[in-house]
Amino acid sequence: MEEQDLQPAEVDALLESVWPRGVPAEERAILTSLPSDRRRKIIKRLNAMHQASSPDADLPAIIQAGGMGRSTFFALQKRWNHERSVKALLPFATRPPRRKPLPSMGTPQPGNGDDRSDAASAVLSLPAMRLRERERMRAEAAQPAVLLQRFGHEFVLDVSAVDMIVQDERGPRWRICAFLIERASGLILSAGAAGSNEAPPMRTVAREGHRTAAELRIAVRDPSLTVVMPEPHGHEAVPWLQSHKRLGDVLGRDRVLFEGPRRFGTALLESVGEKVGALGLRPRATPRTVPTRKQTSETPAPSSDDMEILLEVQVARHNEPIVRRLRSLGLIGGKGDPQPLLELLDAAYPP
Repeated sequence: MEEQDLQPAEVDALLESVWPRGVPAEERAILTSLPSDRRRKIIKRLNAMHQASSPDADLPAIIQAGGMGRSTFFALQKRWNHERSVKALLPFATRPPRRKPLPSMGTPQPGNGDDRSDAASAVLSLPAMRLRERERMRAEAAQPAVLLQRFGHEFVLDVSAVDMIVQDERGPRWRICAFLIERASGLILSAGAAGSNEAPPMRTVAREGHRTAAELRIAVRDPSLTVVMPEPHGHEAVPWLQSHKRLGDVLGRDRVLFEGPRRFGTALLESVGEKVGALGLRPRATPRTVPTRKQTSETPAPSSDDMEILLEVQVARHNEPIVRRLRSLGLIGGKGDPQPLLELLDAAYPP
């Protein structure tokens, strides 16, 4: 018979036992990002691994209580002993995501003998064409010669919903986040998530990006900053209007995007992609977009504190290879001068 699910206090005690020096932020972020049913399953597996580490462990009883077969248990135990991380307990955690290859334009695909069917199958859908073009542009932008020419010119404070749920006074909504990015490389300087019944913390993200730019000493040349204004909640209308006027005066009216839902996430999709680390983006969702019941039940709804940790971990995961590439080119660190960007951020979002 399987054991009952652990209570929250028992889960906290388990995590403290597994990581007595403190639970790593990445481990908490992984657990937070899982839907509730998968998180319960992983906690049950983690408990089984912890119990099995005892010298006098009753393995048959642990296996039965964990609801696993013997082969599954010993395979998980081998992975856990090799890598003491929640990732080791996730099914297919180390496999790359599977994606169907996009057919090349103009190449006939196997059909049922109908010329019309064959011709139609050779044409990509509009979303697929957009996806392919974004991937091509990101691959081109990552070339050293292109980065050396374009890096440090264009920055965007963009807004997008992500694959996380937040509960507000109207019920479940998609969590809205803000990201300060460098367009040429896709480097994310900072990010922040909206709470319940509020817009993303744009000023906080800008000030955090200011700190990151200074620490990394990014090479900036004649920078521009574009701000995508989030949709305000009712009580935020006056501060939103004040911010809109100030940003227009500082940056120029054409650099402040405030109309139309398609303003959200465009820079992110083009420069970063469809995900930040393992965190999926939903740029077409707005604070008024209502998730379906199925989406709500299958999507994590982390607390604000957990969401902050999750964002930090996933942004760091996204940035890691980009930072290595930029360092090798001398575009961060070294003799890079971030001062023009720092002054621009100070003017747009005063300390």
